Amino acid sequence: MVQVGYETKPRKGLYFVLPDEHYRDRVPMVWTQGESEDNHYWIPMPDYPNVKFTSELLIIVPKTWTAVSNGVLVETKDLGNEVLWHWRLDKPHSAYLVAFAAGEFEVVREDCDGITIEHYVPRGYGDRARFSFYRTCDMIRFYSDYTGVKYPWPNYKHVAVSEFIYGGMENTTVTIVTDTTLHDEHAHCPGSRFPCPDMEDFTSDGLVAHELAHQWFGDYVTTKDWANIWLNEAFATYFEALYMEHAKGRDEFLYELYQNLRNYLNEYGNRYARPIVTRLYRDPEEMFDRHTYEKGSLVLHTLRNLLGDEAFRRGINLYLTRHAHGNADTEDLRKALEEVSGQPLDWFFTQFVYSSGHPPVIKYSWSYDPANKLIKLSISQAQGGDDSYPIYRLPLEFEIKYQVVGSTYLGSK
Repeated sequence: MVQVGYETKPRKGLYFVLPDEHYRDRVPMVWTQGESEDNHYWIPMPDYPNVKFTSELLIIVPKTWTAVSNGVLVETKDLGNEVLWHWRLDKPHSAYLVAFAAGEFEVVREDCDGITIEHYVPRGYGDRARFSFYRTCDMIRFYSDYTGVKYPWPNYKHVAVSEFIYGGMENTTVTIVTDTTLHDEHAHCPGSRFPCPDMEDFTSDGLVAHELAHQWFGDYVTTKDWANIWLNEAFATYFEALYMEHAKGRDEFLYELYQNLRNYLNEYGNRYARPIVTRLYRDPEEMFDRHTYEKGSLVLHTLRNLLGDEAFRRGINLYLTRHAHGNADTEDLRKALEEVSGQPLDWFFTQFVYSSGHPPVIKYSWSYDPANKLIKLSISQAQGGDDSYPIYRLPLEFEIKYQVVGSTYLGSK
């Protein structure tokens, strides 16, 4: 056993929110943000996603504070004016997922089929947790059913903190979110009482669903390196949309995909095009872009349409169970999907994941040969000027509509 004693004033990774001359009423709190490689600024450890270990944190804070971290609470110990909080996670997770937050929180608890869910919010905001997080249990049930993998951790916690500019971060079992996602009943259900299905105005569902999906995609199975970070982020983005379909209907799902397409095309058209998987970056943060999130989610949707829902779900199950509490890369995903579907998919990943750009405009023309009673259909691809794949292999469906003895017959292929 090796013990290391150290002290640090971290430049990154650990942040102190304190009152100052401009914000005298600011509520003090402390929180961490490890992704991509910032945890090593406050705790000595190898900081890369393919390094996994169990974790245990002992955190000493003022007596009125609460400290929250990964895993389960082992004990609290009264130290007079201070309290020691002892948290432990006995299943391996990546270095960037080690986290804690501390401050004057109140906690709202619920039981979800034996899984304890806790929402830590700044003191005085406890009544708002039910508006922001009330679908969390339903999300756990949906993801467990869709993947065939039950929620893989001992509990799940949200901690809402101030000045958190990242929206949310899926630390294992303890997701830290911005406190701006907390809202009152009027913001959620303007002119109505909570709950108000189909009348919701402002919800946190998208944020909550995205970060929760990471507990499977990113925490349970983690990208082997930052080049394959889409395995974390594209899955969370797509499963967020899948949950919206489950909770709010098909139109909401399609609108999410449409928004994803717009966001990707905006980056593609105004900034750059790159393969989803690439090692050409100076800093890992460069990989957290619209290609990784939104384009990746659309590629997963295309895969699902190509393979069919059943094969897609069985492939995801195999991918998760085969690499449980470990790491994976894109080839591991491809092999799992090929194994369950019986289809070679190297062509798909080559053109959609390992190449930049996207399918071009499809042009077509047709003519009819009355002598032979044949329709000639010509299809061509109008490639763009970027580095898109030269000629895409695209499964297409077309319909032929024609008159037969005064009636209309619709045929399709």
